[in-house]
Amino acid sequence: MHTSFVKTIAATIAALGMIVFVITSVRASPEQNPPTAVAAAPIAVPVINYQGRLIDPTTNAPISNGSYAMVFALYTTETSGTAVWTERKDVNVGNGLFSTLWRYDAA
Repeated sequence: MHTSFVKTIAATIAALGMIVFVITSVRASPEQNPPTAVAAAPIAVPVINYQGRLIDPTTNAPISNGSYAMVFALYTTETSGTAVWTERKDVNVGNGLFSTLWRYDAA
């Protein structure tokens, strides 16, 4: 991946993770009806669709079909950086191609 792409993705995930919904309430005066409870809307978890192609480096042929354990990570810099996000998952591969969703949950 290019450094600018990784920085853009990391910044996007960080920005989405920092979205905070603030609900304020107004107190009712004694002559008004008491305020009713308001349920907070659920916060959506940011997702990024990621697709790739895996090939055998010795033959340039697509890897065998199956499920592979993969680790995805975004770092602060191209080399020697700090991981700002990591996700481990099993991903199905067909003809060397795969598609997965990266989920960012700051909680």
